[in-house]
Amino acid sequence: MAWDFPKKSVMGRGGYGPAWTELPAVAICKTGISLNLAFCNAFGIRMGMALQVGKDLEQRKVGFKIVTADEDRAQNYLVLANKGNKSAKSAMRVGAKWPAKLFPDCVGCAYRAQLNPGQRIIEVLLSPENRI
Repeated sequence: MAWDFPKKSVMGRGGYGPAWTELPAVAICKTGISLNLAFCNAFGIRMGMALQVGKDLEQRKVGFKIVTADEDRAQNYLVLANKGNKSAKSAMRVGAKWPAKLFPDCVGCAYRAQLNPGQRIIEVLLSPENRI
């Protein structure tokens, strides 16, 4: 039997590497999802906006969709400012805790985000190849 030692996940201040400040990315945390500044700037995310947070269990993806004013906001998450340590360089956060429960191996890891142009959904593939 071959041993597989997974990469240690890093919790805390700026431990996601230099790409965390350059690429649009999100980090899966125990208390929610952290959005970096590049993510917020690239996709026009601002504090107080409502986001739908969806999942694709087959492909291990988390998706974000910006809610417009005419859509129902009852089942959506509010984008909040990061109250944590400012040196972490997380611009915003979303209080969705379910990704940490569904994908416990992803907690403490950051993943690159990209826009799906057809559906206008910001997709994050939770695979080791997409880690930053």
